[in-house]
Amino acid sequence: MTSGNLPQGSAGEVVWSPLEGGGAVARVRGFFDDSCTRALERHASSLSEGSPLVLNLSAVSYLSSSGIGEIVHLASRFPLALASPSEAVVHLLTLAEVWPVLDVGGSEEEALTLTRQKC
Repeated sequence: MTSGNLPQGSAGEVVWSPLEGGGAVARVRGFFDDSCTRALERHASSLSEGSPLVLNLSAVSYLSSSGIGEIVHLASRFPLALASPSEAVVHLLTLAEVWPVLDVGGSEEEALTLTRQKC
């Protein structure tokens, strides 16, 4: 049984992959909540300002308000693009009125191309 109105699902996980030449791809899975936010902040602190960052959100089943805040925060610090966001992510970012200002690629490669166009 779950407490409150939180959906059941898997704990969040962040897999960080540095890119040759700078930048990174972060693959977020499961719940994108406070634990993922903290993990992303730890990893992002190793990037130079202006380094391209791709968030692959294809396997995110739940996006909390702190997750939305982290996406906005990272977009203010780095050339950021989302790769293949899940339906849940698209829905919540649209409700939060953040969706229209984000760059989104259908794949990690497309998202990386979008970030590099901003550099």
